[in-house]
Amino acid sequence: MGATVVASREVAGAFWGTSYVVLFSSVGAAAMLGRTWSRFDRFSRAWRRGIAATATLVLAYPGLWAVLGLVDHRSPASRVTWMFAVAAGSAHLPIVAACSVFPLLAVRRLAGSPSRRPIVGILVLLVSAIASFVLFFSDFDPFVAQPLVDWQPGEVVGSTLSLMVLATVLLGPILALRAVRRTEAPIAQQLLRVALSAFAGVGLVMACGVLSASTGLGVVVVLVGMNAAATTVIVGCTRALDVADDVSPEATPRVERLSPREAEVLALLADGLSNAGIAERLVVSERTVDAHVRSIFTKLGLPDGPHDNRRVHAVKVWHQAQMAK
Repeated sequence: MGATVVASREVAGAFWGTSYVVLFSSVGAAAMLGRTWSRFDRFSRAWRRGIAATATLVLAYPGLWAVLGLVDHRSPASRVTWMFAVAAGSAHLPIVAACSVFPLLAVRRLAGSPSRRPIVGILVLLVSAIASFVLFFSDFDPFVAQPLVDWQPGEVVGSTLSLMVLATVLLGPILALRAVRRTEAPIAQQLLRVALSAFAGVGLVMACGVLSASTGLGVVVVLVGMNAAATTVIVGCTRALDVADDVSPEATPRVERLSPREAEVLALLADGLSNAGIAERLVVSERTVDAHVRSIFTKLGLPDGPHDNRRVHAVKVWHQAQMAK
């Protein structure tokens, strides 16, 4: 990656996309994400693949611009140049989306929220924004490429979609704080960590945006902030989910002992509902829910001492089982 950037600067000239500052920040961010990926190897494959994919994108970002410089120098305005221009010009969007998706996934795991609509909405916005780059954009400063569709409002639509993707970074911390109010400790504390790491990522992006405007450093500072934000959010959310020391590793087999109805009741307990709330949701009597809850406590083998809260223990076992999937 470094050699590609150096070669591009020598052949095609230096510009913000091949700045050494951006390169070093990308390498540092990728290294931190890689360290997180290796340390928390007990996490689900999907979570770890998300970390690996984000680290790869962060590391590849300056390389894409460097290759674009080399290709444009050799064959400007060619179809290959256009392909690399689109890839480099839209590569920041998945990194920004990661800052939104990881907190939402963390809230879903910790608070047991059943809705996937926010995540699906972010992914739809992401695909739409990238599609707008592919179809309409021609100006990838300092490069110019011929768009597939010559429609004047297209770039405005694409820019609006990109801003909407950026705005989604607020969803994670907002939903995490909402979940804190209806979730018992210690899960509430972990949700608070998710919210704080997500807000820190938002703050980094905003601070770098203000700094770039006030100092004239421009895109370089924004990109450094983007790398720092992605690292802060993903590492923070991963550590917030690290509850292995607090919950038995036998959580999944224990949850599998439950009947389908008991598993449904336990999921609603993890969602913060009271017995009365569960009864209303399942359209059964509260006495029936009480019986299911007592059976859940027994099958999970939860402690029943004067200093133990079996509802909290049950929720922790459920969350550990969900993380193991």
